[in-house]
Amino acid sequence: MKSRFIIAWIWALGVSVLAGCDIETFDNGDLDGMWRLESVDTLASGGRLELATEIRAWSFQNKLLELRDHTGPAGAFLLRFEHKDKTLRTYQPYVFNRETGDYPLENAAFMAPFGLNALDETFTIVELSSSRMKLRNGELQLQLRKLN
Repeated sequence: MKSRFIIAWIWALGVSVLAGCDIETFDNGDLDGMWRLESVDTLASGGRLELATEIRAWSFQNKLLELRDHTGPAGAFLLRFEHKDKTLRTYQPYVFNRETGDYPLENAAFMAPFGLNALDETFTIVELSSSRMKLRNGELQLQLRKLN
């Protein structure tokens, strides 16, 4: 009889602990995952930068965006993002540094190799599917392809 009471008490405790927790999940739809920046078009001049030999990745998970240059010196950054309808806002960038710790980025020019020219940037989502994404702001159009 005593063992049943103990089992019931442990079960009740477990249920109350789980009931007190909020499990926060995010479904960013097709946006989630790793994307490769393939090209950057300058809208005013019509110029295009092809990145066929570069691997500059945008990785979306939960509310974080990681920018990482896998083939060059541009480094890595962490940003917050908001995805609403046909807009994508990136903001609060940090330099991603595991050895010394992440720290706020103060100069947006370091993110230019990824197509970002401001610390707080909003893009119109021209196209978003499970394999392709096209983003546009007032100056640039970015073409990305999903890697996973």
